Amino acid sequence: MIAFDSRTADGTWDIFVVDADGRNLRNLAGLQWSYAVDWEWSPNGRTIVYTMRDKTAGRWSLKTVDVTDGQIVSLAEYAGTDSPVWKWSPDSTRIAYVTPLDSVQTLRVANADGSDVVVLSETMVAGDMPSWSPDSEKIAFSMKDDAGQAVYIVDAAGGEAARITDTPGARQPVWSPDGTSIAYTAAGQLYRLELEQDVLFSLTENDRVNTFSGWSPDGSRILYIAQSDKDTVLYSVDVYGDNPVRIGDSHEYVFAAEWSPDGEYFFFADLFDRFLDQGIVGFYLAEADGSTWKKLGEGSTSNPAGVFSPDGRYLGYRGKGDTLYVVDTRTRDRCKLAKIDAQFDWRPVLVGS
Repeated sequence: MIAFDSRTADGTWDIFVVDADGRNLRNLAGLQWSYAVDWEWSPNGRTIVYTMRDKTAGRWSLKTVDVTDGQIVSLAEYAGTDSPVWKWSPDSTRIAYVTPLDSVQTLRVANADGSDVVVLSETMVAGDMPSWSPDSEKIAFSMKDDAGQAVYIVDAAGGEAARITDTPGARQPVWSPDGTSIAYTAAGQLYRLELEQDVLFSLTENDRVNTFSGWSPDGSRILYIAQSDKDTVLYSVDVYGDNPVRIGDSHEYVFAAEWSPDGEYFFFADLFDRFLDQGIVGFYLAEADGSTWKKLGEGSTSNPAGVFSPDGRYLGYRGKGDTLYVVDTRTRDRCKLAKIDAQFDWRPVLVGS
């Protein structure tokens, strides 16, 4: 099953769900937003969290909706101009969320039903996302302190946060799949910290601004995007910073990349040089080692993401004409599902699992 948001006949927005073969398209909850908003499946596939804003009152809301019965739970409401950000815990029981209000970035954790709200930090770095440990027990986040900006770890239940980095400007932490390491950025470079041994590895040493794009599912490699004044290219590197591989010599404006859940492939989007002014991108599916890749189609820069099915076999992407396509990674067969206007994502739990 795939969820996506799109305009309804009366001009409002809502979330829709559809089977991967294009059947059983239905409106999820009759939310009737006045404009597109952000949302995300829970890891267990039962609930979707979303934001919405009342422009007249100038207030944001963070809510969840049950995919089966449409029940809506309100997590947070506040006045402000910036939307909240959030992350589900891997076990789907809690949500970490950040409410930006009057330049204060407050990090909270609540149960999925909105109960037991705990404030973890009131000085989180703007624009960053909290990162859950794989066991759902701890949260890594970046925070400003007297010494500058650093990555901290705190128990999800609350308590004092522990500073774990000394690298100036550390931010954007992401746990490794096995929970033993945290990758983060600082001054445009990537680092990996082994937590138990407290050993730091520099993954990039160049004159580019490097952005973390994702751990491989087995935790052995990292995708990152390296930007300069001339180009923006995609690399894969091992967790010690050795054996960097540039993905595609001819791809010079890469700005999105995603591993498949089984680690067999990754998706990336490349802005064509000859279509820079038009915002047209090419979508590609590459082998895990980066040795070969195949063009899947073209689309718009407005939503260049590719989203894999939970088993890694299928890949959905938004192609030309705002059409949602699904590609079989084994056969490369492609089918057209629906017209969409914004975001889409697979249900995390496979049917029958």
